[in-house]
Amino acid sequence: TLYLMGGDYRGERLTRTSSHFEVSVSGTAEEWIRIVAAPGQRPRIVATAGNGIEILGDYLVVEGLTVVGEGFGPANNYGWGLMTRENHHVRLAGNTISGMAVGGITSIEATNLEITGNEVHDNSFWGPEQGSGISLWHSRDAGTEPGPDGYHDRIVGNLVYRNENKVPSMFRSNRIITDGNGIIVDQADQTGYT
Repeated sequence: TLYLMGGDYRGERLTRTSSHFEVSVSGTAEEWIRIVAAPGQRPRIVATAGNGIEILGDYLVVEGLTVVGEGFGPANNYGWGLMTRENHHVRLAGNTISGMAVGGITSIEATNLEITGNEVHDNSFWGPEQGSGISLWHSRDAGTEPGPDGYHDRIVGNLVYRNENKVPSMFRSNRIITDGNGIIVDQADQTGYT
């Protein structure tokens, strides 16, 4: 377990698509890696470009953190609060994410996710990638079993509000706005995910 003390954590020399914190180690089914707020503390990841936290490993927990975007706008328009990518067994619980250019929480080609009790608000204003408050995109089968209830992913008890795309999609020739949803499970049919 990595306990974060209170205060602001800022990355330096970030590029447009980099992350303030990247977690690429993995735990195991028996011993998950936990990145959590220390008892009674309120750590803030302050993202000024790119992503707040990008999770690339498996069997990881991120809990009790605040990720806030500062300085995003038309000229600084890329960044997610919490991103999981090409992994499985990730728990995001009790976090607060706001002010990010593209979106709050996203998973890309991931599975066995638990996204519970987070507050995700005021994101997605500036990202032409068309993000949302909570987005599962291109979920995939990592060869893992579902939980006892038969589900791989759970999005439960989150407070998600004021996530809105205000710029057109960079992927559409007609420049329409396609996302800015509260919660979306997007294009899982393209990966054969059930």
